[in-house]
Amino acid sequence: DVKTRAHTYSHAEHDKAPLPAYSGTVQDVSNGANGTEAEGGLVQGEVQEVYVYPIKSCGAHECGSWPLTAKGLLYDRLWTLVDVEGSALTQKNEPGLARIRPTLLRGAAPGGGDLLRV
Repeated sequence: DVKTRAHTYSHAEHDKAPLPAYSGTVQDVSNGANGTEAEGGLVQGEVQEVYVYPIKSCGAHECGSWPLTAKGLLYDRLWTLVDVEGSALTQKNEPGLARIRPTLLRGAAPGGGDLLRV
């Protein structure tokens, strides 16, 4: 079995309506990955782990499955921390941001909305 970790980047603004689940093929760039070869040199496989980074430059939230929007994973890099001048904080300048591990709780907010816990 090949264990795949997905690291994605998406825009900070997201559409709220998730897209239907996607099932397809991915290009084999690993020279020897296990999978089913399809036409055109593509390997059919599956993503086994998904990580969302709700706050840019902070730690990841591991998801078993997660909705997609037209711009990427729902809530991925949607928020950022800023200093008193309004400039975004990054791990280059503040390495301790990596220790902040936000958690997204789907349907946990009053009224059934999603909740971000930091």
